Amino acid sequence: MNPEITKLITDLAAKLGTTADHLWGVLVKQAPIESFSSIAAYLFTILVIAAVIYYGYRAVKWGMENDDEVKEGGWVLIGAACLALFIWSVCLSLDLGRIVSGFLNPEYWALKQILK
Repeated sequence: MNPEITKLITDLAAKLGTTADHLWGVLVKQAPIESFSSIAAYLFTILVIAAVIYYGYRAVKWGMENDDEVKEGGWVLIGAACLALFIWSVCLSLDLGRIVSGFLNPEYWALKQILK
């Protein structure tokens, strides 16, 4: 490992009152937990977006059947959900490397956390 990185880990461990080996082990164990938490958050978000689209579609359909003004509100819900879905996909694409490295290469994930 790079001497500068080793010094960073040693200094951080000293400030936390622990050893560098222990700190490194904790960070490596944390990598899959962080990745799983990110996946759970993305799945929850997609479920909420899907529910908004579903209820927006139902509002549009009900408004068309009853010739009511509710259909405009349904279209607004669907449009907002599509915008949220776009933002969600951009965030996921930016975060995907971190999630994968947390599962497949936790040492790299831990190193990235230290270098932050």
